[in-house]
Amino acid sequence: MMYGIMLLMTMTRLAPSEPVALRDNIRLYDTPYFENTAKALPPSRRFPGGRIVVSTGQPRSTARLLSRPIYDADMQIDRVTPTTANPYPLLSTQAIGTDNQIVRLKDGSLLAVKDSYLWDAFHGTPPGWSKEIVTGHGDHQGQRGGLIFFRSTDGGASWKQHSTVDFATFLGGKYGVPRPMDDAGHADVAPENQARRPDGSLRWWIGGMDRTEIYSCPFTGSVYVSTRTISGPYGEAYPKYDRLLLLRSRDLGRRWEAIREDLPSWAPLMMTSTPDGRLFLMQYLGSQPTVYYSTNLPRGSERPILSPGYPVYWKEGDTNVEGKGGTDVDLFFQLGHPSISRASSRPGSSAVRIAYQTCSAAGAQEARIIRVEVRDPSRPPIVSNVATIRGSDPDHFSVMYGYFIDPDYLDMPRNRPSSVSVFAWIEAPRKNAAKPRWASRCVVLSDDDAVSAPMFLSVADGAARWWEKRQDPGDYISGGFFRMGDTLNYVAQWPEPDGMYANIVTVPYPRPTRK
Repeated sequence: MMYGIMLLMTMTRLAPSEPVALRDNIRLYDTPYFENTAKALPPSRRFPGGRIVVSTGQPRSTARLLSRPIYDADMQIDRVTPTTANPYPLLSTQAIGTDNQIVRLKDGSLLAVKDSYLWDAFHGTPPGWSKEIVTGHGDHQGQRGGLIFFRSTDGGASWKQHSTVDFATFLGGKYGVPRPMDDAGHADVAPENQARRPDGSLRWWIGGMDRTEIYSCPFTGSVYVSTRTISGPYGEAYPKYDRLLLLRSRDLGRRWEAIREDLPSWAPLMMTSTPDGRLFLMQYLGSQPTVYYSTNLPRGSERPILSPGYPVYWKEGDTNVEGKGGTDVDLFFQLGHPSISRASSRPGSSAVRIAYQTCSAAGAQEARIIRVEVRDPSRPPIVSNVATIRGSDPDHFSVMYGYFIDPDYLDMPRNRPSSVSVFAWIEAPRKNAAKPRWASRCVVLSDDDAVSAPMFLSVADGAARWWEKRQDPGDYISGGFFRMGDTLNYVAQWPEPDGMYANIVTVPYPRPTRK
């Protein structure tokens, strides 16, 4: 029987120092929300125990912004203080959707974004469809999609609305136009198949966004948002649009501008950047993992100029291993979940890691991690294999919803960069397994892409812990990072049937070698 991680390259060394996880999990909250994203704050004078902050996805009606201390006054893991649960601060004409992301801004504050529903009064001249009753969060006149940004300056203890992208007014309003809907609730039907309400009016679904991602570049201070939008048609005046947008803010998320409106409409579009300021983006185009990067190094008000989309694959000889989800997995699976990680720590290099999903001959899901390096921005990147991540028993378990947790450079001295990253996932059994069980696991990748042995994140008294009732995580998970002294600390979180849990993987933070 084969276990854990299989390295198909020559990189068989461990990460630079042995990682250590907590012996017992932290219980974050009693409700097992799904599609949750997280960040962490380091211990400081203002937050002596540090903080774990989580933006939750669904159930929408009870979704909260969670915050709890990591350590108590004796700098032991705080297992006593209750988690603070704040409702999203909304107006009476707003409601939240499920999709969410959270980042730390360059000033250390937190910015969370939620796909949202809006039906407040239009500013300026109302669009031609403004009096239509539109379905989304219930039925409201003039309802449309939007992005609401929430900011916290006190470690997640409280939140305020920071800004809104209203797709009925942003970029001329073309991405907020309602979409024809049939009686079964399906949107984007042909106009001739559009249903009518009992009063004879046409049925409409909101125009707006899906699978929004956000990234705060620690090198330039710019904040980027990507989202897929679908809108229209509404008569001849409002055509149908299906676009993936890339937005940028240069004032910590207060105002937003469009960088691109013509990216392929496959979501999500994941983002990171390297120390030279180069922006990287990654998405699936069908089964094709695709990367873009800025051919310039944007500074100040300069916009990133994106390369063409380059296919990037794990290679088996001359064969490209295509992205594909597992076909025999006992866990909700709807959409391929890629992830991207900063691999460069030196200012002169531009390299990232990409993880994408593949399927084994046994029908199990695996993750392929590849290195993508830009040496000449006018040419395709150089792609090399790093590792194949397989389940603990590859014939019976899958690697689901793998995600990277990267160092947060806000917490790190400029002369001590690091790109040590944790790759975490949910271990899921085959369908109809005799004794189904699930777990959370991870590996650690070093700057030179050495990979550690797999370790369990779900633990009890230092031993591996599995749960025996399925709990779907949604479409994605994310984690947080904090530096404390000479350690790098990676916070992974996940839902289980009885609540939300976390673990912290600690890696020694080596000091620079003096020459």
